[in-house]
Amino acid sequence: MNAVRLDGLDGGSAPGVLASLGVLDVLTTMERPAKLAWERHGRWRPVLHGVQDVDAIANAVLKDAKALTASQALPTAYPKIEEKGPRMHRGLEPPRAVWRASLRSALGEAVNLALWAGLCAEAPAALLDPKRRPTVAQCEPLKVSDDAALLDAKASPTFFDFTARREAFLDQVASLRASLDAEGIKEALTVGGPSPKPGKTLRWDDAAEAPGAIFPVKETRLHPVREWLVFRALALLPVLPGCRAQTTGCRGERKNGRFVWPLWSAPIDRRTVRSLLGYPALEKLDSAERTRMGLVAVFSAELTKGADGKGGVFAPTTPC
Repeated sequence: MNAVRLDGLDGGSAPGVLASLGVLDVLTTMERPAKLAWERHGRWRPVLHGVQDVDAIANAVLKDAKALTASQALPTAYPKIEEKGPRMHRGLEPPRAVWRASLRSALGEAVNLALWAGLCAEAPAALLDPKRRPTVAQCEPLKVSDDAALLDAKASPTFFDFTARREAFLDQVASLRASLDAEGIKEALTVGGPSPKPGKTLRWDDAAEAPGAIFPVKETRLHPVREWLVFRALALLPVLPGCRAQTTGCRGERKNGRFVWPLWSAPIDRRTVRSLLGYPALEKLDSAERTRMGLVAVFSAELTKGADGKGGVFAPTTPC
C-alpha cells in the first residue's frame, strides 16, 4: 500500500496523536480504507497507508468538514438558565431530554452519531440546580420529550472539553470549521506550526501553559486544523454513560485526570484503533506484553485546570 507520512503531527503529544486519529476517522468515513502506523523520525510521526498523497488527505478533510456543515444532526443549542434569564447555549452539558432528542436526530447518520457519542453522555448523578433547570416550554423548539423528569439532570461532557465560563464548545468547533481550506490543511499536516490568523481555540495547545517565571506573557498559539482534527477524533473516544461518565482512554475525572495512549508499528484500521484505545491499563503493560501487542510506546498527559482555574489544559507528555 502507498504510505504518506505526516511530519506536521507528533504522536508524542496529546493533540498530535488525537489529530492523527482524526485524520484516520475522516479517511475511513470518506470510504477510503486507510490504516495508521507510527514511525520514529526525530519524533513519532503518523504514517497513513492506503492513501494517494497528502493532497488527497487534505481534500478529504475539507470535504468531510463541509459535509458536517450541511448536516442537521449534530447537537443544537439548548436553553441555559442564568441569573439574567435563559439564553441559548451550544455547550456539552445539555439536559438529558435535549441529549436524547439529539441522539434521535442523529439516528441513521453514523458519523454524527459517533461524534455525538464522543461529546457527552447521560449521567444521572449530574443533577441540575432546580433554579437552573429549563422548562419543557423553553425546550419545545428542540422537540424534546415532555417528561419533565428528564430535565433534572444534565449530560456529562468529554474529558477533552476544556472550555470555561461562557465559552461554548460547539461554537468554537463551528469557528474552526469555517477557517479550513485545503492549503492550510496540507501545511498543518506536513509542516505544523501555529496559524498567523486570529481565531477561536478549544485550548488544545499542549504548550500554552508555559511557566510564568520563564515566559511572563503567555499567548495561546492557534492550531485550527489540528484542533478540528482533534474534534473529529472524538468519534473514536466515546463517553461512557453511568453515574459518573467516563471518556475512553482517560483516567480520573474531567480537568483532574489523565489521557493514556499507545503507539504501534503495524498499520491498523479504524476499528482496530478504536478497540486498542479502550484497552484497559495500557500504562501497566510490561515490555513483553507491549511487544506481543505490537506497541512501540505508551504515553500519558494530565488533563488539568489551566492557570485561570476554569478552563482545561493538557499537561506535558510523560512516557509510561
